[in-house]
Amino acid sequence: MLEPMRRALIAGIGAALAGGLLAVVVAAHTTSYESNVNMNAYTSGAANNYFWGAVTSPKPACAPDRKVRVFRKRSGDDSKFGSDTSLEGPSPGSGPYTVTAPTGDTPEGKYYAKIKARDLRPGGAHAHICEGAKSPTVAVGP
Repeated sequence: MLEPMRRALIAGIGAALAGGLLAVVVAAHTTSYESNVNMNAYTSGAANNYFWGAVTSPKPACAPDRKVRVFRKRSGDDSKFGSDTSLEGPSPGSGPYTVTAPTGDTPEGKYYAKIKARDLRPGGAHAHICEGAKSPTVAVGP
């Protein structure tokens, strides 16, 4: 009579240990989501020069609230032109942004937009990463 109880107890302890180990394995993981940034157009107005585009991702939470930095390509380090934070877009997975020229004028050159990677759930060994991205360049001027 004692033997079946002992077997049940050992089986229960083994199942509890296996379940606990499984919970640790499931909790400690990193998931990565593709993110893209584009710079669709440069528009020149009377006193308003700007770049605009969107952050996109198949993971809707990765598109809005991303800091988009626009850089001008130079020999050596590229110079930061300006930045904006992407907004909640009209469709899930799209976050529009606009970066206006700080001086009202945009010098000739090649520009690109860039976003850094961001963890949607920071902390511990459980990470949901929205990947960083860089847009193709846009030429301003001749």
